[in-house]
Amino acid sequence: MKYFRYLPVLFIIFMLGYGVTAQEPLGVTVNCDNGRTITNGVPITVVQMRTGFTYTATAMGINGFDPVLAVVDANGNGLCTDDTPSIASYTASLPTTGNIAGSATNAQITFSNNSGQPFADVTIVVGGYEDQGGEFIVLLEGMALTQADNIGDPFTIQITPGMAQSGVPLTVYQISVTNAFDPLIATVDSEYNFIQLDDGSYVACDDAGNANACFGQSSNLSSSYITRTQNRQLPGGPLDAMLSFPLSPEFAGQHINFLMRSSSMETFGDYVVVFHAGIASQQPASPPVQPTTPPVQQSTPAPLPGGGATGEVSGNVEVVDAWATLTCDDGRVFPNVTTFIVRDTAPGSNFLVTALGVNGFDPYLATMDADGTVHCVDNSPDAATYNASLPSTGTVTGSPANAQAVMSNNTDQTSSLIFFVASANNQPGEVVIFLEGLELTAQDTNGNTVAYQISPSLSGSGVDFSVYQISLTNEFDPLIAVVDSEGNFVQDSSGNYFACDNAGDSSMCWGNNADLSTSYIARDANAQLAGGPLDAMLTLGAPESLIGTVVNLQMRSSSMATTGGYVVVFHFGLNPQAAGTGAPATGGDGGGGSDGKGGF
Repeated sequence: MKYFRYLPVLFIIFMLGYGVTAQEPLGVTVNCDNGRTITNGVPITVVQMRTGFTYTATAMGINGFDPVLAVVDANGNGLCTDDTPSIASYTASLPTTGNIAGSATNAQITFSNNSGQPFADVTIVVGGYEDQGGEFIVLLEGMALTQADNIGDPFTIQITPGMAQSGVPLTVYQISVTNAFDPLIATVDSEYNFIQLDDGSYVACDDAGNANACFGQSSNLSSSYITRTQNRQLPGGPLDAMLSFPLSPEFAGQHINFLMRSSSMETFGDYVVVFHAGIASQQPASPPVQPTTPPVQQSTPAPLPGGGATGEVSGNVEVVDAWATLTCDDGRVFPNVTTFIVRDTAPGSNFLVTALGVNGFDPYLATMDADGTVHCVDNSPDAATYNASLPSTGTVTGSPANAQAVMSNNTDQTSSLIFFVASANNQPGEVVIFLEGLELTAQDTNGNTVAYQISPSLSGSGVDFSVYQISLTNEFDPLIAVVDSEGNFVQDSSGNYFACDNAGDSSMCWGNNADLSTSYIARDANAQLAGGPLDAMLTLGAPESLIGTVVNLQMRSSSMATTGGYVVVFHFGLNPQAAGTGAPATGGDGGGGSDGKGGF
């Protein structure tokens, strides 16, 4: 991919050090007249903003993040604000954020280009109150594409160290205010040439969710919405655009130039731009848990709901070139499948596995009973109504392509059960897995262990691996931890545990996570399981260096003080064309990287 070059005007703003000074450790600094100082700011520059119009910038925190907002011109003059109570009821729901609740700490500024020039650069800066880290969205209203805008409206974002370290992808949305306008977002160089990949495809998006019209990961925005001025709700639509970029530390200091326009510059109208980003905390989080680690206990089954697979066929699994290859009696063969293991299940245990495709993805599912019987399933009518809304997925609608199967320990001995997930049509995409039938009891002194292998398909998808533990009762307080083969909690290089107690609490959870109070999973409209503030979420990377690793996830409760039934949910991506080598899918005890410290 070509690197992203900054626009010259942004270089002037930051290098001459007017009101916005050079980068501090995590971001830019803005000193406000009210005594407030932003030191971890994320700068978003509207290039050559037109005079004579009024614009509104709104910063909304996600999962308790308290944004501080500033709008400054090239001379350092501008406005700062912290809390704007009048927008406390603003909410939103976007693919990369899930549902965003209203908050009295949201901030909003209405401004104009008062430079005396017809066009001038204006920079919006968002930071965290008292250097707080977290996620946010910024809405910019007042933008319009007209026939006088020859190429579109340019924006530039500087990738700060705080953004690069946060682990949150940078995502930009262009949502039309009218049905007649068909937005398109493109990345451009300093000469406004569209950025292209080596294969000639553009780093751009026309209709979000259409893999043929969008770079990278995107989702149809028809089920999304934002709230704008006067508390009006603006829904997304199938023609709106979305462009998302995973960030890593080496991106710090880079600039990405975006051009907001329309498809073929044939339609015009008003639109809202939305940016979703994250900022790392100034101080590293404390280890979320201080566990003791007795030996891993057997997984205890809970009563299963009704349902199961229909139209299932038998099959077999063998290791070919170090990877599990699934062969089913319907004639399908799936090399490079992704493998999951429910370890040490009790005799008579039954578990229900449901695979939901995200944004049209068609999953293929197979389960293996304890006696080695393989059940292959493609489309399951009983699972067609299953749906979800989670922080890592946004809204996932029901689909006849969903697949469902039961797996059983049909022996008289403790045994591990295995299931496999593949792409039914060999296309890349994302999938959500519900694993039902688990329960933590007083006899499970160290929890239940579920494992997965980082396959080439999973790693090559570019989608982080997320796991959720959602309680069936209000009394149960879940906790997820990565453990090694001895049941010891795995730590990163800073000594923090790969674990999560209460999702959304950065002091209790490793990595990216969000409060699950507004999330849910559902079998249908009448059987919805809501998330709660005590439920757990853990997001782990799947880099190529970890291909072959089998990751053990221990499902337990906080301090092992509560018990109850729960559902495990996995969200990940598959890219069947990805190639790799590694350990066999049915073996391994890894809890992270080769150094035993994780490495996610």
